[in-house]
Amino acid sequence: MAGYRPARSATDWAQARAFLAQEPASLLVLDVHMGGQVSGDAMIPQLKRIPGCGGARVVLYSALKLRDLEAIGRRSGADAVISKGDDDAFLATCSRLVPPR
Repeated sequence: MAGYRPARSATDWAQARAFLAQEPASLLVLDVHMGGQVSGDAMIPQLKRIPGCGGARVVLYSALKLRDLEAIGRRSGADAVISKGDDDAFLATCSRLVPPR
């Protein structure tokens, strides 16, 4: 997308922390069911404590039913939720949360 710089993709919590320690992000997109150690919604408070990431906007991305995803988003402090497969909503939400430069 024009106006954005691509970021990295992490496959686990340790990798995400390492990436964010090197370069903070302005937008974090987390899958609710990431598999392995921790879920995306549980990561939000920990991510916000990483230096430079406290102001990052957080989006939960999942194939869950939208009403369930919205409830998880409210409880976890996510800035937005997006259903998997809705590419238009994904782009619109990301642009709204972090306008292109």
